[in-house]
Amino acid sequence: MSFMEIEEVSNCEGLPLLSLNHVSLLCRSVWASVRFYEEVLGFVLIKRPSSFNFNGAWLAFY
Repeated sequence: MSFMEIEEVSNCEGLPLLSLNHVSLLCRSVWASVRFYEEVLGFVLIKRPSSFNFNGAWLAFY
């Protein structure tokens, strides 16, 4: 199998998902993405450390 091929696995049970934390996504517009996560998915924008020297946002779903 080469590096780019995908092997299909059947009859395989996945692990139950109990929680999901710290997801990082690249996007074209941080603020358009923030608006979507707040208005559509109900996330809340939270304070982000000022030591980061790149554009971004932290959101939480309580």
